[in-house]
Amino acid sequence: MRSQRVLGYLGVVAAALASIATSQPTWDVDDEVSGLHDELGASAPESVRHFSVESSDEHTVRVSGTLKWDLNPAAMVRVSIAKDDGSPVQEGVYRADEAKLVGPGRRRDTVISLGQHQECETKPCEQGYTVTVRLEEGAPQERVFFDWRFTASMSGSGDGPPKDSYVKVVED
Repeated sequence: MRSQRVLGYLGVVAAALASIATSQPTWDVDDEVSGLHDELGASAPESVRHFSVESSDEHTVRVSGTLKWDLNPAAMVRVSIAKDDGSPVQEGVYRADEAKLVGPGRRRDTVISLGQHQECETKPCEQGYTVTVRLEEGAPQERVFFDWRFTASMSGSGDGPPKDSYVKVVED
């Protein structure tokens, strides 16, 4: 009975190794722009940034980073990505009371990541995106800092990207 179980496990391991050996390699091409310490507060509750993406084909856009909550209130921040035509790409809502406590102080951090694949009607693909980070709730003295990264990427399977593949991101 035990030898049958061992043979069964060996069969599973062999199948997994065969799957790995026959899977195609993957590739990706990307570009990014990043920044530190966008500050949101009562006097400036919103940060708006515009990015232009040019790529040889369809791509994925992503906003990632860390919200650093200055106090421990019930503040809320809304992060959104929209195309230049106004159509939404993705949106996320983040609350200070759901953030991870950092160190012995009262500061809290929230790691965010929003993104979605974007199809292109023409090639090369040229598309603009607006990223809005807005403090929507919080005490008058509330401050939230946002360390951010905007990335555009293309990926696929095979030995490498197609010839002349490219992605370029510019903050305008």
